[in-house]
Amino acid sequence: MGDRRVSRPPSSGRSTCGVAIASVAIFGQDAGMLDLMPSFMAIGIGGDLTIPLTATVLGVILTSRPPTRISSPWPDPRAGAVSRA
Repeated sequence: MGDRRVSRPPSSGRSTCGVAIASVAIFGQDAGMLDLMPSFMAIGIGGDLTIPLTATVLGVILTSRPPTRISSPWPDPRAGAVSRA
């Protein structure tokens, strides 16, 4: 919890997406594609700014939990030859 390297970009990304989505809603049905293009660009930029948050969350989850073994109905090829008697 002490590592707060990526606190600003994700929060500004979410805010940018929120404002852009609200602006799309404000323009309404009569807006053309060119009217909506700045909002679409802002949604894309805001989404890109949230990527560091995703990477941080995945990094914390993957290092805090031990790996789990998923059982499979197939024999493990690393276990060696299986005798079929």
